[in-house]
Amino acid sequence: MSSLCVLAAHGVDTIKSLFMEAYPEEGVIQCKFFKDNEWVFVVTDDRIPCGANGRPAFACCRDKNELWVPVLEKCYAKVHGSFEAIESGSIADGLVDLTGESSETLDIKKEDTLWNMLKFAIDEGYVMGCAASAPGASVEMETPLGILMLHAYGILKVYEIQGFRLCKIRNPWGRYEWKGKWSDGSKEWTPSLMKELNVTFEDDGTFFMEFSDFCKQFNKLYVLRILTDEIGTQWKRYEFKSEWAGPSAGGCPNFDTWSKNPQYHVRVPETSKVFVSLRQPCMRLKSKYKPTYPKALGFCVFVKGDSSPDPKVRRGPTDLVCLSPFFAGREISVEFEAKANVDYVIVPSHFKPGEENPFFIFIYTINPKAHVALCVSSGASQSTQGKESAPQQGAQAAPSAGGGGGGGGPKTEITLEAAWIKGKTAGGCINEPTWKQNPQFILELPTESKIAVTLKQTQKVDNKFLHCGFIILKADPQKKSKIQIVDNIHQSQYINSQSNTSDVSLSAGAYNIITTTFHPNLENTFTLSVAHDCDPKTTKFFLLTPQNDWAVQKASGAWGPGKDGGCSNNKATWMQNPQFLLQVDQKVSAKVVLEVNGPKSAVGFYLFTSNDGVKVVKMVGASAFMQGQKLVSVVKDYDLEPGKYILLAATFDPAKHSNFDVIVYADKPLSLRAI
Repeated sequence: MSSLCVLAAHGVDTIKSLFMEAYPEEGVIQCKFFKDNEWVFVVTDDRIPCGANGRPAFACCRDKNELWVPVLEKCYAKVHGSFEAIESGSIADGLVDLTGESSETLDIKKEDTLWNMLKFAIDEGYVMGCAASAPGASVEMETPLGILMLHAYGILKVYEIQGFRLCKIRNPWGRYEWKGKWSDGSKEWTPSLMKELNVTFEDDGTFFMEFSDFCKQFNKLYVLRILTDEIGTQWKRYEFKSEWAGPSAGGCPNFDTWSKNPQYHVRVPETSKVFVSLRQPCMRLKSKYKPTYPKALGFCVFVKGDSSPDPKVRRGPTDLVCLSPFFAGREISVEFEAKANVDYVIVPSHFKPGEENPFFIFIYTINPKAHVALCVSSGASQSTQGKESAPQQGAQAAPSAGGGGGGGGPKTEITLEAAWIKGKTAGGCINEPTWKQNPQFILELPTESKIAVTLKQTQKVDNKFLHCGFIILKADPQKKSKIQIVDNIHQSQYINSQSNTSDVSLSAGAYNIITTTFHPNLENTFTLSVAHDCDPKTTKFFLLTPQNDWAVQKASGAWGPGKDGGCSNNKATWMQNPQFLLQVDQKVSAKVVLEVNGPKSAVGFYLFTSNDGVKVVKMVGASAFMQGQKLVSVVKDYDLEPGKYILLAATFDPAKHSNFDVIVYADKPLSLRAI
C-alpha cells in the first residue's frame, strides 16, 4: 500500500490503467499487475472484507464513497493467495508490480549529488518517493516536526528559486504535514514566492521543505525509472530471460567459475548512459509468509579486452567498469557510462556458485543504434530469450586474482551452538531495550574475507520456526558492554525460516555477531556458522558470556497540574516536569527508556548532573521527542560516571497530561526513584 501511496501522489493515470474491466451489475472487476516480467490479470468480486465495526478491515480511501483502494488491494491479495501474503514488503518492489518499470532504492546521504539527481529525475518524469526510519521507530509514529516514521511520501517537484532549494512533497493521506521551515504559514514565505510557486495554505497533505531539511528528515529514496514513456530522454529497452543452471551458475567474481555465467555484450556508437536492471522471480508468489530472497544477486560490467566474442578469461581490476551491490532482494539496478565503440560485457550472477535460479535482465540504452546481445558461447542455458521494446543489504563482491586470504579461495566453516533463554538471552531485536542480552559471537579475521553467515534453528516452536535474524557490529572483544547500533556493519533480514544466510564482505578486524529473535522472550536453540577464506590458524570465532546480569530499574510518573511544563522551548516552565533521581555508584553503560501509552503530545526526556540530588547542574544529553497513537518508547544510551543524575521527563507541548514509566537498563547496579 505504501507503493500505491507514492504512485497516487504523482497522479491517477497509471492507477486507472490497472483497472481493465468492470461489470457493476454482476459485481465483477478485473485488474492487472506486473509479475515475473509479464502482466497478470485477476478477476474478483466487489465485496470488501469488513471488521465488526462495519468498516473495511484493511486499506480504505479517505473518501468513504471511493472504493478503488480496497478493490485494488483485494485483487493484489488474490494474485498472492491471501491478505497475509501481501503484508509489508519493499516499496520498490511494489512500484514495479504496479507499473512494470525498473526501480532503485537509495540511501539519502550526499546532498551535493542528490540535488542534481532529483532535478534530473523530475525532468525525466520518474516517480519518486521518500521515507524516514530510525531504530525503535514504530509505523506512522509522528515526530515533533510532523513527519511520520516508516511512512511513504511522494516527491512532486523541486525548485531553485530566489536562492532557495525547495522540495514539494505530498503525504498521500491528504493530511499530516511538515511543521518546520517553509511549512504552511511559516515566516519564510513571501507574497512574491507564493505567487510564483502558486502556493496556498491548505491541510491537503502537500507541503514544501528546504532541501537541507529534506536530507535530515528522510533517509530512504525510492526512484521508479519510467523509461518507456515519451517524457524526457527516449530509451530503448532490451529484455532477456535466462537462468543460472548447472555450469552457468558460476557465482560472483570472487570465484573462478564466474565466467560461466550468462553474459551480455553491449556496444554503443556514441558515448552515452546505459541502465541495467537485474531481477529474480518474485518470492512473494511462492511464500505463504513475508517474502525472503536467500540468494543475493548482482552483476558486474567489464571492458572486453580481447577480440574474442566470449570473455572466458578472468578479468583484472582495470577491466572493471561497474560493480553492483549483491543484494538479497528481487531487483538491483545500476547506471553506467558507456564509451563510444567500446565493447562491454555484463555478467549477472548470484553471489555463490551453484545457486540455480531463473532471472530477467533489462538493458536500456539511449542510442537506438546500440548493439545489445547475448554472448553466444557464454555458458547461458538454451532457454535464454531476448527481445527489444521501445518507448536494485547484501554482500559486495570484488574481482580478485586469488591468494592473499580473501580472494575466493577454499572456505573454512566454523559452527557454534547457543540458545535464546527467556529472561536471560532472549532480548529481541534492536527495537527492544534488552537487545544486548542476546547471544554474542566474536569473529576475528586476520585478513579481508567474504564470509557467509548462517543462523539455523534446531527445531520448530509451536509448529513453526521463530522470526529471527542477526546483526554484525564492529567489536572489541575486551569491551563487550560497549556494543552500539552505530557500529552496525550488516543486518540480515528477519524471516520465519529454519535457516537465515547472509553473504558479507569484511575487512580484517574484530566483529560481534548478535543473533536475535524479532520479539523478546522467545526460546529456541540454534547454531551459528561462519564460512570464510582466511587462515584457519589465525581466525577466531567464539561465544561471549551473555549479558544477562544487567540491572533494571523502573519508576512511574505522570504529567499533571504543576508538572506539565513542556519541553525546553518553553523557557519559563520546562523545569516544572516530573523528575527522577538516578544514583550511580560506579561507571556504567545505561539505556534509558521512557514509555508512554497514547501520548497527547510528543514526549522525551533530559538528563542532568546533580551535586545534591535536588538541583540540576549540567545537561548530559536529551532524547529525541517522539509521538504516536499507541505505546511510544523513547530510548537513549549513556555512559555515566559515578555520581547523582536528575532525569526530567517532558511533553513537547505544555499542559498535556498522561501517565508514563521510566526504565533504566545498566551493566552495573544503580538506583532510580521519583523526586
